[in-house]
Amino acid sequence: MDEHDSIDLFARVREGESEAQFELFDHYVVRLLGLVRKRISPQFARRIEAEDVVQSAYRSFFSGVQDDRFVLQNSGDLWRLLAAITMNKLHRQLERNKAAKRSVNRECSIQLQLGDSSCTFSVDAVASEPTPEDEVALSEEIGLLMDSFDSAQQTMFELRLAGATIDEIATQMQCSERTVRRFFDQKVKPMLASRFGVPATS
Repeated sequence: MDEHDSIDLFARVREGESEAQFELFDHYVVRLLGLVRKRISPQFARRIEAEDVVQSAYRSFFSGVQDDRFVLQNSGDLWRLLAAITMNKLHRQLERNKAAKRSVNRECSIQLQLGDSSCTFSVDAVASEPTPEDEVALSEEIGLLMDSFDSAQQTMFELRLAGATIDEIATQMQCSERTVRRFFDQKVKPMLASRFGVPATS
């Protein structure tokens, strides 16, 4: 589905066309299921069903469309939005199902693209590659971070994690690029640095 087709499909969904809703579901469901399954470690596989996560994401998406919360203008916006909503749902599921005690026993270098630059956070340990458990731990931490934001800020953060640029986020949120940069530079970066216990470097 090219840019024109996805924007046209989104417009039809906004108009309440039931056939378009089914078409959108069918087109993206396999990709979303794959996205979720790749991020569920074996220790959570018995507790979290990828199908449940994706269905919940679709419910939130269609509810948001009805409330006219989304504006799509650029190539890939529809996929990025669906992926961001789905990953947020997964983060919350992981948070609810997290183990009583987490052990971080490998070195993990975490990099997030925020604002005009990136922040890198290091966790000291004994190896050089993060384990699946480390990745789950990061997902849980991001989920906790998301809970401290209001709905508009959560959407900006989700879009950034999904790969949207600052100007794309500003366009979709109908605000200035300065507002988006200020959110990441003045709120997200300090909170990430505090949560991971090390200073963020740009």
